[in-house]
Amino acid sequence: MSEFENIQKKLHQFTRKYYTNELIKGTILFLSLGFLYLFFTLFLEYFLWLKPTARTILFWLFIVVEDFLLIKFIIIPIFKLICFRKGISSEASSKIIGDHFPEVKDKLLNVLQLKENEQSSDLILASINQKSAELAPIPFVKAVDFKENKKYLKYAIIPVLIYVISLFTVSNGSLTESLQRVVNHKTAYNPPAPFLFSLINLNLKVIQGKPITIGIKTVGEVIPNEAKIIFNNQQYYLQNNGNASFSYTFSDVQESINFYVEANGIQSQEYQIDVIGTPTINTISLDLKYPKYLGRRNETIQNSGNLTVPEGTNITWKVQTSQTDSLAFINNNKREKFTNIADDNFEYQKRIKNALNYQISSSNKNLQDYENLQFSVDVVKDEFPIISVSSNIDSISRGTSQFAGQISDDYGLRKLQLVYYNEDAPNKKQRFNLQISKQNIQTFFYQFPDGLDLKKGTNYEMYFQVFDNDGVNGNKSAKSKVFNYRQKTEDEVEEELLQEQRNTINDLENSVQKQQKQQEQLENIQIGI
Repeated sequence: MSEFENIQKKLHQFTRKYYTNELIKGTILFLSLGFLYLFFTLFLEYFLWLKPTARTILFWLFIVVEDFLLIKFIIIPIFKLICFRKGISSEASSKIIGDHFPEVKDKLLNVLQLKENEQSSDLILASINQKSAELAPIPFVKAVDFKENKKYLKYAIIPVLIYVISLFTVSNGSLTESLQRVVNHKTAYNPPAPFLFSLINLNLKVIQGKPITIGIKTVGEVIPNEAKIIFNNQQYYLQNNGNASFSYTFSDVQESINFYVEANGIQSQEYQIDVIGTPTINTISLDLKYPKYLGRRNETIQNSGNLTVPEGTNITWKVQTSQTDSLAFINNNKREKFTNIADDNFEYQKRIKNALNYQISSSNKNLQDYENLQFSVDVVKDEFPIISVSSNIDSISRGTSQFAGQISDDYGLRKLQLVYYNEDAPNKKQRFNLQISKQNIQTFFYQFPDGLDLKKGTNYEMYFQVFDNDGVNGNKSAKSKVFNYRQKTEDEVEEELLQEQRNTINDLENSVQKQQKQQEQLENIQIGI
């Protein structure tokens, strides 16, 4: 490497250190002047509470000034340092180095000028090499001293002092609020009021249809005598409760309400009353499906929960609601859920065998069992059938006998039987069905023992049994009184006939004797006369 190339390399090192030094100085000045202008802007807004237009000008002026300082003290030195922009010339560098090193003086400048001479000769080249050799030992980079930047640190102390002083003289957060107002320069801000509004209510939630009382308290040096509440483009005076407190009652709140309070031209922030929707039961219909054996047409009853039904009726409750998440059917402290078949439509099905008192309760995520309706269902039980039978069986000794009876039931009869058995074997019952109709009340006649296969010489007991058509509990039955009958043998019948003849002859003889005696008494009476 020639002596001149070494000189050029040292000049390049000097130039990099020179702009590094410029960047350090520029950073100090940028931070110092930038924060000074920032504090100037914040204090100006803090004291003057500028209008949006003035704050917009202040905001953009701050941006311009800060950009100018950034470009001048930071961007330009960086560009020159990385050679994006032309920096200091070699001649200027040589003068700075010559001023710093007395032994250099104009030697470096002369070398550069000789190098630029177009009429080069051996003598000139020899002179360049000689002077370059003399300058080779001198460290050019030492012509730049970073320590000289200490004198600029005094400018950085000024914004620090301003910040410390503001901590003790300006209220907490005031400068932050000023910065916020400058940044949001298009937003209108009002200067601090002599008093503030404070909401007393812990929350602003109310159940739909219920009232809510709003409590407002003023805090500050000034206490207003009256205050207004504004909502739905209407305003009303608040009630002055004394001790700087006011109140207003919203009655029958059905939807959310936005409101604010105003006094002496000062407005509060806007508040919102949130309405908690109530789970409401709108309509109830009951589909009644009666037991088939009744032969009764099914029906639907609207908006009635109290009713009387036959035992075994299947009831389907269909309930239409609003703002309801669930419905409960409550009976004897037992809860069963309705089935949600669609939005706000619920169903529940139950077969009724006994009378019951029940409740239908509505709920949603905010309110549990809000609406609780009480109803009752009475049940008409299927009664036992009734039978009444009379007969001439006790007045005859042989041949047929007659039975006459009446049977009835509340819903209808199924069958009528004659049950007979040997009185010595009561467990071996035999049954004979008698024909009847399905009417609720009817009479029947039977000539005994038509249709029966009785053994002669046997003592029988018998009764009539009627069954109803109960399709819920099963067919219930009722019995008549028990009758006795003996199927006599031929000898017994013959003996009975002979006995009857003897009795007849005896009766005739007694009658003749009685007539003779009466005749004698008559003759005695005539003789006496």
